[in-house]
Amino acid sequence: GTVVVLVLSNNNIEVYGCDEVGKVMTGLQRTIKL
Repeated sequence: GTVVVLVLSNNNIEVYGCDEVGKVMTGLQRTIKL
């Protein structure tokens, strides 16, 4: 699948895992905040 890592302005890291490319909402629903 696709993994998107976002570094926010407050230094929080959000990792989104998507089963398929383009299924963004699926990843957003399974956000892992490290």
